[in-house]
Amino acid sequence: MTIQKTAIVTGAGHHPGIGSQVALDFLTAGHNVAIISRSFDSFWQQLTEQYSANLLLYRGDISDQRTQQNFLNQIIEKFDQIDYLINNASSSSARYNENGQLSFHSWAENFNINVITVYNFSNLCKPYLEKTKGSIVNIRSRAGIVTGK
Repeated sequence: MTIQKTAIVTGAGHHPGIGSQVALDFLTAGHNVAIISRSFDSFWQQLTEQYSANLLLYRGDISDQRTQQNFLNQIIEKFDQIDYLINNASSSSARYNENGQLSFHSWAENFNINVITVYNFSNLCKPYLEKTKGSIVNIRSRAGIVTGK
């Protein structure tokens, strides 16, 4: 008998993708899955009925701290535990100007989602992960290369 775990996967609202596949693997193995994304494609919409007891789709911007807290509250209300946090949400929207320079604003936006948000949300989940001896996995799939120019 498999012990049911709860996994959070950020930024996994579109299939195919690394985060989306991780979430699907947890779900089809019989575990609870909570996904936060700014939008969800039809793939996830179709699975909500089949996996209604084990799937939580939360539409929101993970970089917003109030959204993080509201998302976490819904997870605890529905599943009562967190065993895995998979930080998959990322941004590769840094844009360089015609001189090849990156504006501070563009850099700061990317740093916020790729570093600060991961840190803040991980800390928010930490007490629940400590209770279950859970794990945090940080994935970076979209910006493995320098973008822009």
